[in-house]
Parts: sequence; structure tokens; C-alpha cells
Amino acid sequence: MLSTGGNGFGNATQTAGTVINRLVPPKPGNYTRISTVVATAGTTAHTLTALRSLGYTTASAAAAASQAVVNLTANPGPSGNQLSANDYVAIRETDGVTRLYKVSSISTLAVTLASNLVAGVGAGTAGKIWMFGLSTDTDPRTGEAHPAYSVPASATTTYHDDDNGVVSSIGKDEPILLQDNNATAAGSINQTSFGYTLE
Repeated sequence: MLSTGGNGFGNATQTAGTVINRLVPPKPGNYTRISTVVATAGTTAHTLTALRSLGYTTASAAAAASQAVVNLTANPGPSGNQLSANDYVAIRETDGVTRLYKVSSISTLAVTLASNLVAGVGAGTAGKIWMFGLSTDTDPRTGEAHPAYSVPASATTTYHDDDNGVVSSIGKDEPILLQDNNATAAGSINQTSFGYTLE
């Protein structure tokens, strides 16, 4: 497949028991594809999950930087799995950067994030918001749970596919959240390489 660009991230880690997150940003008009992931587990096996977007919406009103409340146009969750507390979302902010946030609470369509917006979000299509839910959620477009991979204990494991990618977004202009459960013994996501394709 013809790549239209890409990038990569280096090492990311957390203390044991705290999940490790790597947000692979979207590109308008393109599918997002993760080509390589290198992960290390401590003395306990880890689970690495690729959370794909379960749905998206926009901000119904602009929200300023350093503000934690975002008002949605609609709930982005699929039927039977609406956006709720502890879900992960990605927000395209006014500086063009898509960032990861965790939902603290939601009242109707007013979402309070666990941390403040970095740059703020614009109203309408400028403020696109994707819902990942949780690592255990089912994607209604596939009928299956988010793709998950076992990282053996006390080992560094490489997942690689140059042709189609280890995992790709279902639709265009969709991010992917790579999450290591980092259970019991701390590990790391050593490398994440990704690209974009029109098909």
C-alpha cells in the first residue's frame, strides 16, 4: 500500500499497575496503520491492546485551554455502550494536535475530563472527538473486542507487519490508542511506528 506519511514514538513506561498509553494520531482522509510495536513485560505477562474508535462526535461549543468541560454535539458511543466515566477519548484541539483524555464524568452531553484541555477545542468539525471506551469493549463494526496481544513475562516482543500493518483503523481519519495494562511488574512500550494510507 502506498504510504502518505508516518512517524514513530520511543519508549513509554509507567509504574506497575498504571496503564501505559500511546495515542497514534489520525490523518484526515487516511487510514491509520501501526506497522511496528516493541513491548517489554516485567516478571508478569502483560496485555497490549489496540483500541480503535468506537464512534465520534464534535464539540457543540468551543472550550478554552485549561478547561476540563467539553460539550458534545451527540454521544459518540454505539448503542448499548454510550460514553461514560473512565472511558478514553481523543480530541483534536485548536493547535491541530490530537490528544488523549480520560472521562471523569458525563452529564447528558457535558463531559468533564480527568485533566484540562491543553490548547482548547473548537466548535463543530474543527473539534472532533473520538471515543475508544475501555480495552474490554466490543467494536460494533467488527463484532469483536479491541485487538489484544500477549506480551510474555520477562521478555521484549516485536510485532511487525510492513504490508497491512499490525493493526489499522476501521475508517479514515481515526486514531488508535495503544495500551499496555502494565500489570504487577512494570514494563514499557519501547517503540511504536505508524503510517497512513488512502486505502
